[in-house]
Amino acid sequence: MTLGIRCLACCATLLLTAPPVAAQQRINAGHGLNPSGLIRIWSGSGSLRIVGWDRDSVSVSGTIPRGRRFHLGGSRAGIKAAIDLMEESDVAHLEVRVPRRSQVWVKTAASDVVASGLSGGLDVYTVTGNVTVSGNLGAASLESMGGTVAVSGSVESLRAKTASGDLRLSGTSEDAVATTVSGTIRLDGARFQRGRFESVDGRIVYAGAVPPGSGLVLETHSGGVEFALPRGTAGEFTVHTLRGEIRNELATSVPVRRSSPARKLDFTLGTANGTQVNVRSFRGSVVLRRQ
Repeated sequence: MTLGIRCLACCATLLLTAPPVAAQQRINAGHGLNPSGLIRIWSGSGSLRIVGWDRDSVSVSGTIPRGRRFHLGGSRAGIKAAIDLMEESDVAHLEVRVPRRSQVWVKTAASDVVASGLSGGLDVYTVTGNVTVSGNLGAASLESMGGTVAVSGSVESLRAKTASGDLRLSGTSEDAVATTVSGTIRLDGARFQRGRFESVDGRIVYAGAVPPGSGLVLETHSGGVEFALPRGTAGEFTVHTLRGEIRNELATSVPVRRSSPARKLDFTLGTANGTQVNVRSFRGSVVLRRQ
């Protein structure tokens, strides 16, 4: 068999054995919606981009599996966007433009969700997709079992949750709660007036200022906690770990109290002004240092 015939035979074999690629069809749809109306979006796998704009309508564009029918309907008070007979294995890539102050509810299997330009409310649940949010929201509830949740900008009331995915928070919030089982919680340059951050096995890394008058709680079971604070930070700090270690580089003149196997450290930086930070861990170690 000549080299050319062998190449043709190999190509034919690859074509016969390769998994089929689902054909896609383009969609473009629109519907009127009040400026603060509700929109519910269902999607399977792929990507979903949500953009806030200054119009009293919803516009949807993108691609969905061929043979599926896209549904967009309801009233000006609330509408639903979904792909009929959508299976978890189906892949869709959608961009949805919504009124900036609308209330957006999203549920996906594995779609990566990116939201920007919103100022109303956002509720996202995905199984394995990533969630990325920016803007100035009134409230946001974001959950991914296996994906990463990343938030920047300002959210008045934030709830973020993962199982194994990381949480990356770098914005501001009056009231924030973030929980994970084994992911890492990273608070990089974030400013929270009230915040509670909990992990079972994952680490918590806080790098940034602590706002005056704020109240923060960081709690893990076996994950470590790292606090990196800039000079001039003020507040009352209480650190307690039952079986871990405490390394204190912020107030070196204050000793760690030991009552084997527990460790506890209490100290104040500057003028506290009502600022309180509590760090608790069962098995994890805690490091306090300067940025």
